[in-house]
Amino acid sequence: MQKKSDSGSPFQRLAIFIVVLVAIIGAVLFRMNRTQPDGRGDSAERAAGSSPSEEALRLVHLAEQAMEQQETKHARTLISRAIRLDPACHQAALYHGSFLDDDGKTEEAIRVLDAIPPSAIKQAATARLLKGMMLMRQNRLREAEASLQTALEINPEYASPWRQLMNLYARRLQS
Repeated sequence: MQKKSDSGSPFQRLAIFIVVLVAIIGAVLFRMNRTQPDGRGDSAERAAGSSPSEEALRLVHLAEQAMEQQETKHARTLISRAIRLDPACHQAALYHGSFLDDDGKTEEAIRVLDAIPPSAIKQAATARLLKGMMLMRQNRLREAEASLQTALEINPEYASPWRQLMNLYARRLQS
């Protein structure tokens, strides 16, 4: 003799299964409709209702693609547009600081990088790393060391500041 389970009749179990399956399929289709393969919202959504931050990040993404294709002038234009659109776009600020340094405006680049708050962990750690490298090139080793250590305080798992600190200490030993 079979024991009846407390989970309901086969019809009820089938109904629950169908409801759950429909919910999962609906969620997947909703996600697919909202995003492209690169994870960004569709272009109609970006054009119609995207926030300045989303649009600024889209411009940064386009600038990164332009840099990969050696189209630096176009990348600089896109980064400038991203900053005008959203001055708080930390990713755009990183590139802007790098471009300023490339133009020989290191002090201005450092000010831009310093403006990125530690709460933006990834960008802030990268900003302090870039600042440290700029200062190392100027032989301002104490300031460079402080900046690299700040990068590590913000994100201790970030390997690049560790490598740059080793380079800095090696330079000190050689001099």
